[in-house]
Amino acid sequence: MAILMGVQFFNIKPVVYGAFYDTTTQSAPLSTSAYPITLNSTSESNGLISIVSGSRITYSNKGVYNLQFSLQLDNSDSQDHDVQIWLKKNGVNVDFSNSIVSVPSKHGSINGRIVASWNFLVSVNQGDFLELFWQSDSIYNTIAFYSAGTTPTTPQVPSVIVTTWQI
Repeated sequence: MAILMGVQFFNIKPVVYGAFYDTTTQSAPLSTSAYPITLNSTSESNGLISIVSGSRITYSNKGVYNLQFSLQLDNSDSQDHDVQIWLKKNGVNVDFSNSIVSVPSKHGSINGRIVASWNFLVSVNQGDFLELFWQSDSIYNTIAFYSAGTTPTTPQVPSVIVTTWQI
């Protein structure tokens, strides 16, 4: 720290961040399998966090990171169904990161919908990667993308949104 004319200057490290989303509808063809949640678009990034192999959120800097996500879950069946969502680090399940979300049933011609959203604080080393995984107890659940609306005009609904930054 330096002081110049009564003003203190601190060594401030650069902000490391990334914001990503997906524009596809993701399905789980088998209820007994786990699937990586994919991301196909970058909305903001300073280049130190990137998506590798479609699902791996890869970090160039060692540190503690906040990772937040939201998933647009959709159920086309007449019964409620559950989805489990959890975090993997370098391909290994992160203990105590799993949650179960019940996706409401279809009502009339409208699919049941719910947004799952939470965040994690994770320590990573340079080159580590994090992935979100999901499992559905039914083939009727999807992570859904919606096109822009026309009446009224509304933006698209990405199936997945992920933001992550160093804290």
